[in-house]
Amino acid sequence: MTSFVWQPAFVAIMVVIVEGICSWSKKTFWPNHKGGPVIKLPFVYHGGVIVGDLIILPYLFGIWWQYFHVKVLDWAILLVVSVIITWIAHRAWWFMCAEQPGFMYPDRSESEGDEDLWYRDLPSSAWVHFVYMTGALMMIGAYIFTPMPEEIIYKTFWALIVFVPVAVIEPGIVQGWPVKKVDVFAQLSVNFFLWGLIGGITHLKINHLWIDILGGK
Repeated sequence: MTSFVWQPAFVAIMVVIVEGICSWSKKTFWPNHKGGPVIKLPFVYHGGVIVGDLIILPYLFGIWWQYFHVKVLDWAILLVVSVIITWIAHRAWWFMCAEQPGFMYPDRSESEGDEDLWYRDLPSSAWVHFVYMTGALMMIGAYIFTPMPEEIIYKTFWALIVFVPVAVIEPGIVQGWPVKKVDVFAQLSVNFFLWGLIGGITHLKINHLWIDILGGK
């Protein structure tokens, strides 16, 4: 019987709430937030945050946590890898602002368009998201390399199958409105790639083909 550990889920939810408060303070919470910058993907429109970060991922963290017996060194390795991936992702989103002003970043005023100074344009809400994404990737990495019961693996599979389109397709469609065929193709390609990755990892774990290098019961 799966038991739910509420502490990691609570922390994740609180981080998203802080992100929302920061977004509100920067007037990027609602579409056309009075007095705020023109932004195509306000906080409440981002399904990856509202559905994924606030509901799906906290649920997964809660059902995974009891099986984690990860050493400090392993957490440190996961932290370094996660920070690198998060850094690359946020930098890539900055470049989207050239063609899609208001996507993720309100503008490029702080960096003055200098790609080496892209991080200066990150609003406080984005920095909070940076922290959340880093932590989420650490948890996902720990899940991948930790033995889990089949019940947990299947629940994780279906939860991530739902998470991927709201985190990938929905923001991509919003930032590219009106929708271009090339954008739809790109978003769908990423979506199906991630679905395939999730399916592959699930298959390996279910059939005990995965090398569980982190501790577990």
